[in-house]
Amino acid sequence: MAPLFFLSYARGVDDSYVSRFYRDFVSEIRRQSGNRREDVGFRDMNSIETGDLWLDTLTEALAQAKTFVALCSPTYYASEACGQEWAAYQSRLDRYHRERGRLPTTILPVIWVPGPQQPEAVGQIQHDDLGSETYSQEGLHFLLRLSKYQDEYQQVLIHLSRRVIAMAEQYDLPEEPGLDLSGVSSPFLPQVRDSAAARMSSSPVPGATATPAGVPTRGFGTTWAPATVRGGPRHVNFVIAAATSADMALHRRDLQQYGPDSYDWSPYRPQLHQRICVFAQTIAAGQDLTSGLARADEIEELLDQANEANELVVLLIDVWATRLDAYRLQLSRYDLRNEPTSPMMVPWSSSDPETFENSEELRVDLFQTFPRNLTRRDDLIRTEIADPDAFQRELVSALTEAQSRVFRLRPVVQRAGGDVLTERPVLGLPRAPGDPPDGRVQP
Repeated sequence: MAPLFFLSYARGVDDSYVSRFYRDFVSEIRRQSGNRREDVGFRDMNSIETGDLWLDTLTEALAQAKTFVALCSPTYYASEACGQEWAAYQSRLDRYHRERGRLPTTILPVIWVPGPQQPEAVGQIQHDDLGSETYSQEGLHFLLRLSKYQDEYQQVLIHLSRRVIAMAEQYDLPEEPGLDLSGVSSPFLPQVRDSAAARMSSSPVPGATATPAGVPTRGFGTTWAPATVRGGPRHVNFVIAAATSADMALHRRDLQQYGPDSYDWSPYRPQLHQRICVFAQTIAAGQDLTSGLARADEIEELLDQANEANELVVLLIDVWATRLDAYRLQLSRYDLRNEPTSPMMVPWSSSDPETFENSEELRVDLFQTFPRNLTRRDDLIRTEIADPDAFQRELVSALTEAQSRVFRLRPVVQRAGGDVLTERPVLGLPRAPGDPPDGRVQP
């Protein structure tokens, strides 16, 4: 039997809350409808058995589900995989519309974490009238986290369940055999030129197996459908600002964190022996982001290319590197730029006695290298990150905020034909003598 709903969500640090919501949602729908548990919902982590072909099973569920429930957040909008699920399900509605003359309203966006701006595909669907002002303003994740809002959470759960049951009964959406995820692209992401992104995303971690360009991974180690375009806030470039062991030998006694290459920097040894570049890329993959690597001497060119392609750039900085003239010069140039969408993160191991002994001097070195950025106290600047768990939390949070800013601050570009990029046209008043050439009247 076809599931009543398909749950679409962005994988990451919220998974425990997603699991709780899914369990509660299935139970409430069963209470109201009398359906068997296995006929109620589909969630990849809950509904795919060991040995199943993961992508085939997920595609089959998308082709059969009566409704589509999306846990919407800035991270969801930046996930190509989530966008493809939305687009594939939407193709079923479009076919129904063509054949029967009416468009089913069986997509239910749920405010998981509110963002500053919704994509048009989401904003045109009414989805916040669920009897809870706190839910409308803060999202369902907020209600789940705080015990004092459990009554409102239950109220929202009941409203959502009623809506899913009603939508499924009203339209009885037919199955669509042969649904093809590879033939759709996310409706949330700006269409961007792929030249700059392709150069940067093809820089694998040294010694690691590279993921093919445009093929993010999601769950169970299965590759997702290839992207038709590159770039956008679904791709993050990590800049590793750390010296080699040979360079650091003049400044430190303990060199266990370093190696012959900048990419060998492992700031959390002995707690975590994994290189920070591998750790960061693993976290990014968990957020359905593709990623690339660069060294500090590439930062300015990389930022220019990333700004053009609406990508993310994250600086991972070894505070000890600010004592080396070459690194301090490169990082000081970054400080002169206004980069409101680029997180700056400083791992600062609490188990490193040498860093602890020199902490006051290192803070001065850091401030002298980044006086502008540290003075403005931007939320994207995360310093003295003490351990691997804190680094994962801080990176996920910073990536989410950076994605939101890209959507809010950078112009959305789209193809006008070939490789030419144009801004979205702006409807203006007729030009008068002296008006600017774009037709918009200056205030």
